[in-house]
Formats: sequence, C-alpha cells, structure tokens
Amino acid sequence: MMWWDTGPEIAFGAFGILYTVFGLLLSVGVIIVIIWLVIRLSKGDTSGRDGTEASQQPERPIQIVKERYARGEISREEYQQIKKDLMD
Repeated sequence: MMWWDTGPEIAFGAFGILYTVFGLLLSVGVIIVIIWLVIRLSKGDTSGRDGTEASQQPERPIQIVKERYARGEISREEYQQIKKDLMD
C-alpha cells in the first residue's frame, strides 16, 4: 500500500518542473530583451535618423543647400555664403 503515497508527489513534481522551465524561459527572454535594448540604444548614438553613420553627417547640410539652390529657393550668393559657413 506504499505506492498510494507517491501519487500526489509525482503530480507536484511535474508542476515543479513546469514552473522551473517556465521560469528559465522567462529569465532568458528578459535577458534577450535587455541585450537587444542595449544594442539598439548604443547604435542610436553613432547613427543618424536615417541610419547613416555619424561620419557622413557633415555632407547632409551641404546636400540640403545644393537642393535648395537647385529648386531656386536661394540665390547663388546665398548658396555660396551658406556653403562657406558650413565648411568652416
């Protein structure tokens, strides 16, 4: 009659294993999310809004001035002055 005593212990043991597996999966998931956030935030410091590298950023203002000049929004003198100011 001793085998009757093992029933509830086996069932509780199965739930214990499930809780352990769930806890491990949850812990791994949290760690992955933290690592992803750290990588994502660290990339944000070295790249621009459009994903270009920070070293390429000085070219962007010159490109904007060229586009404005091409559209006729600024005169040649304004274009040359702005370009000179940006290069300094």
